[in-house]
Amino acid sequence: MRILSLAGGGIRGYIQALVLAEIESRVCRPLHTLFDLIIGTSTGGILGAGLALGKSASDMAAFYRERGPQIFRKTLGKRVRSVCGLADEAYDADGFETALSDVFGDAALSQVLTRLCLTAYDIEGRRPVFFKSWKAQENLRDDHPLTAISRATAAAPTYFEPALVKSATGFMRACIDGGMFANNPAMCGVVEALKLGNAPRRIKLLSMGTGCDERPYLLSDARGWGLTGWARPILDILFSGQSDAADYQCAEILGRNFVSLQPGFGDPIAMDATDARTFSTMEFYAGRVIDSSDMAMAMNLVGAA
Repeated sequence: MRILSLAGGGIRGYIQALVLAEIESRVCRPLHTLFDLIIGTSTGGILGAGLALGKSASDMAAFYRERGPQIFRKTLGKRVRSVCGLADEAYDADGFETALSDVFGDAALSQVLTRLCLTAYDIEGRRPVFFKSWKAQENLRDDHPLTAISRATAAAPTYFEPALVKSATGFMRACIDGGMFANNPAMCGVVEALKLGNAPRRIKLLSMGTGCDERPYLLSDARGWGLTGWARPILDILFSGQSDAADYQCAEILGRNFVSLQPGFGDPIAMDATDARTFSTMEFYAGRVIDSSDMAMAMNLVGAA
């Protein structure tokens, strides 16, 4: 069973899409035919949903490039009302929801072409949520519009307001970004594969990140931090720590059947940056991944070496 795991990271999902477009061009096959399960969180959930629906990775890369500025549009009115993000979410969801609707239309989770799982967190029920296509195909209560669950998996706190998700039978959940518990959903993918009856030795997993900031946090600086000082570093540490832990667990269980593609950044790339320089920088890092030895291992894992 081959699994594709796609981590969160906002606009940096563009890097994942570019690398996957290269894989797609080499194998001359749609990506949904290469994987038995695609699992994604946040931007990785949006990308994964598009791929599972049969869209090309190149088309999804174009989505980030063309619609990113619309999704992360900073209007003067919103800046004033939110006090630059301190008193309200930083962005209105209208542009985001329109962009998702243009990609997915009326398609439902049950209509994807390979197994798909998207993560989110139910803030009222206080539990993780896994939107699974195979469950949606069995029970209408588990079926949802792809537009709605893509919005939910990427409802990052402070960036966008929570998403209200309604199933085909009217069951409702208030969801925020799945990155709150599984920004790297690779281990969740392994668990789902095991639950579907696959032995560990039969599972192959390609995990794709959106890049990590490799700069250290110096003890001399951290000693003087309070709540304000730790606010940004703690989120970075939580996300990168969870991602590293998931990769460690998958590597221990799957051994050589696990490959992780994760670019390292010398300087951070903001999740909501959509200027031309940022896109050029992401293209540079995608190229480094494509030229790496890990890429050759990834091609072998999907049976295309």
